[in-house]
Amino acid sequence: MTVALGGNITLRGDIRPTDQEIVVLRKIIGRYVHEISEGNGVTSCMITCTAGKEWSLQAEIQLHKGAYAGFATHPNLYVALNAALAALQKDAKQ
Repeated sequence: MTVALGGNITLRGDIRPTDQEIVVLRKIIGRYVHEISEGNGVTSCMITCTAGKEWSLQAEIQLHKGAYAGFATHPNLYVALNAALAALQKDAKQ
């Protein structure tokens, strides 16, 4: 399933979020994208989710200066998302 969260941000994979979950996901992802994109210009941001015993998330962002990625796994979706986006942010700031 693919869900457009707005602002060139897309969520895809083994996730079927409710309307309430979409609001929370949009806030978390949007905060990181805003911080990363300051002065860099975001072309796209893709979060790929794989469900199993743990959530595996691959976060990818395309900026005008290049592409960056972060990956994390955790049983809790929101913890995995935060960790993947933090890794993405660290990669983009280097």
